[in-house]
Amino acid sequence: DNALNIVSVTEDGAGQQAGLSAGDEIIAINRLRCSMKSYQNWLQLSEPGTQHELSVFRRDELMRINVELQPAPLDSAYLSVSDDQHAARRNWLQPSVEA
Repeated sequence: DNALNIVSVTEDGAGQQAGLSAGDEIIAINRLRCSMKSYQNWLQLSEPGTQHELSVFRRDELMRINVELQPAPLDSAYLSVSDDQHAARRNWLQPSVEA
């Protein structure tokens, strides 16, 4: 299932201010079909303050909702892990093999 269902909406966040609700299913952004990958790319490439049109289903009703992106709150953190760190973690988690 490739559905992009909104699980929760942050109080006073861009989604709530635009009228999005938990349970809404995002099907398009700026009139282009949306998948998880395209949604993640859109979030990375879009700047705070830009406006976008989301097409969503709320139950059986198709809605178009305009959203203005906001900067992440100051209490947010973004982490990334390098390929070397992923490999080290995998090696560390593998059980040791005794001869």
